[in-house]
Amino acid sequence: MLDMVKNRKHVITDKLPIFVAIILMYIGTFVPNIVLSGLVEDVFSFVNKIDLMEYVSQTGDVPAGLMPSYYVISIIFSFVFLLIFEWWFKPEYDGSMHIKGIKEGMIFSLPVIIFWVVWYVIEIAIGQCAISLNGFGDTIVTLLQGFRAGVVEEVAYRAIGLAIFIRYFKKMNNIWMPTVLAGVLFGLTHLVNIFSDGDPLEVIVQTVFATCFGVIFCLIFTCSGNIWAPVIVHSLYDASTFGIKNLGEGGSWTNVVDVAGMFVLMIVLFVVFMKRKESVLELWNTKWK
Repeated sequence: MLDMVKNRKHVITDKLPIFVAIILMYIGTFVPNIVLSGLVEDVFSFVNKIDLMEYVSQTGDVPAGLMPSYYVISIIFSFVFLLIFEWWFKPEYDGSMHIKGIKEGMIFSLPVIIFWVVWYVIEIAIGQCAISLNGFGDTIVTLLQGFRAGVVEEVAYRAIGLAIFIRYFKKMNNIWMPTVLAGVLFGLTHLVNIFSDGDPLEVIVQTVFATCFGVIFCLIFTCSGNIWAPVIVHSLYDASTFGIKNLGEGGSWTNVVDVAGMFVLMIVLFVVFMKRKESVLELWNTKWK
């Protein structure tokens, strides 16, 4: 059995690595965001014997317990998906779920954390935002919602998609290209919002912001070789966006400043990353044997 694992071939991934990476990225987000969402709603309606659409139209809210159930199931799916991926490429791939690398990832993330904390403090101070959490229960659900978003996106785009990109590009001694490519793909997925009656200019701004956001988390993952640091930081960021209400006092200029700040932060981290590229490449040469 051990020999079978050691001799496992990855023919499709070897021939079409970028295609495989993109497919796995979108499976990792499509299933929890679309498939599981509908499935959880159907099961919840059946178990509780309610018409969910009618309930929402009458009360203006979703039933208690529905969203937390969906968040937990999505998180479980993503981790199972990652475990299967790492098992399939074992022992060639060392994996990204172990403790080693968390410290390095969190240290690399410090400028990101400081930037966002300072930015939110400023926005709250000028009346652009306000904390909108209502009690302990609402806080827990918001944290769970942020954790779900962080886990689903980091597993799909970084722990799986980016890992496959690196497997391919490191053969050319290139570590920055897969990192940037995975971040750009993450950002471009937000262009689909233009088909949901979104304002084209706002969608473009959102896409640029998400691209910078994606590259930053790809840099964190690549530098640490560990998924937990980007998951933690991403989850905290998303939880803060869910728990802080935008009052709209700053108008569109605030969005432009948001994007500009993220772009500058991305450039700074990329420069730091490039200075470490030799040690990062060495790290991944040991992770992908």
